[in-house]
Amino acid sequence: MGKKKLEIKRIENKSNRQITFSKRRKGLMKKARELSILCDAKLALLIFSSTGKLYELCNGDSLAEVVQRYWDNLGASGTDTKGLRFEIADIWSDEAFSQLVQSHFGVSELEHLSVTDLMELEKLVHSALSRIRSAKRIAWNRRAEKKKKSPSDVTRNLRVAHNRCD
Repeated sequence: MGKKKLEIKRIENKSNRQITFSKRRKGLMKKARELSILCDAKLALLIFSSTGKLYELCNGDSLAEVVQRYWDNLGASGTDTKGLRFEIADIWSDEAFSQLVQSHFGVSELEHLSVTDLMELEKLVHSALSRIRSAKRIAWNRRAEKKKKSPSDVTRNLRVAHNRCD
């Protein structure tokens, strides 16, 4: 006898929903692993549960490398890549970031945050990155203006050498 066809809709019973999530997550990760091995594909799989817990799978390369490769590919296809570029491994291990999460949300691990809190954190990080990029552009512009106003080292050295010859 075959399996009964399952109607795809939200499972109302919390216990059954959790069991289904766990089984399907494991199945999805198994299929992703198999695809990676059989086809020599580079992949990264991120799954967030309804409670906000992160499950991840990455083959070979680090997750940060796979994400960077994704952003590079977007740039090569002409798509706007000014979005967030997280170096995930660095962010998750950074002490300053952990302190930020602790002070703002009262927990030290991202796994303890709800989806809503994670979305709020994403907005905070995006805003901070925008301010950092703006400050960096201003600093680069000031540096470029300063270089335009003052003679370059080469010009200065030529003047010194010329004066010595006189």
